[in-house]
Parts: sequence; structure tokens; C-alpha cells
Amino acid sequence: MSNTAPILALLTDGRPALLDVLDRIAAHPHRAIQVDTPVVSLEELTEPDTEGFLALVSDASRLAPAGDRPTHFRQGGRDYFFTHVVDRRRRITLDTPPNRFVRRVLEQFRDALAAMDDADEAVGMAKRRVQALLGHTFLADIPRSTKVSGEHVVLHKDPHYRRVMEASVALARLRTQASTPQKARA
Repeated sequence: MSNTAPILALLTDGRPALLDVLDRIAAHPHRAIQVDTPVVSLEELTEPDTEGFLALVSDASRLAPAGDRPTHFRQGGRDYFFTHVVDRRRRITLDTPPNRFVRRVLEQFRDALAAMDDADEAVGMAKRRVQALLGHTFLADIPRSTKVSGEHVVLHKDPHYRRVMEASVALARLRTQASTPQKARA
């Protein structure tokens, strides 16, 4: 038995249809604030990471004798200043567990559709839409992942991401049924 109809139904049936939900997610993907802590020169410093200062004191390459410059600290009777410090830089990222999950589910649907005949207009349309979503800017920038977790709160609380998770479970069931011998299903 072909899985074409059930797989297409997963993508196009339901209220709202999974492909429409994926379009909404692409328009408004989950975002998170990521904090990076690079070591920078004093001139590049924007927001010092005070927790990083202690580690810098033990790194002689980041220190210099103060001389006539402002002193940052005194150790062993000598004045020092930092030449480099740890900075805190916040940025908004789309590389979040829910978006990785969406990418992985889209890849699974793409793989499931790959074996189907393009002559069927619905199959061709589904393949094009899934590929377009995978090429969308926010998903194209998310690294490919072989293992993703469905435990993130956004996947359970946001109705669009929850719909993707439900479709993922349904697709896994279809794949299991397709790989189970006919006698075992009877």
C-alpha cells in the first residue's frame, strides 16, 4: 500500500493545514536571546562580563604593568591594567530548539515525499512547498541536526509548533506502519 495519500493528508488536511502552519512559523519564527562572551580589547568593550575578570587575572597575556595608565588592580605590590577583557554581547537568534525541530520535521517530510511520483500534481506541489520552506532564510541558517528534542515548552504551548509536533508523531507512525511486515499488522 502506498503512503502517498496519508503523507499528503498530513501536510494538507486539518485545520489549519500543516503547510499553512509552517508558513506562519516561517513568518514569525521562535526567537531567543543568546549571550556571547568574547575576549576583546578595552576599546571594543561594550558591557564587561564581571564574572570573567577573575579568569583574566591569571592570564598574563591579558595584563600589562599599569605604569602611568589607570590601574585596574594591584597584586604583589605592582599595579596592572587589563589589555583585554571579557565582554557580554547579546543577540537575537533563530537557532532555537523549536526551530531545529521544525527543520528536522520538514526534512523528514521532504525525504518521505522524495519517493513519490511528481506526476501527481498534489505531490509536486507539496514537494515544492516543503523545499521552499527549507530554503527560507531562518531555516537555511539553522544547522542540520540529526537528533532534536520535543521537550521544549514552545513545542507544547505554541499552537503552531504543537501542530508540527503532532504531524511529526503521525509521520513516525506512518513510517513504522510502512516498515512493519503485513503479518505483524494483522
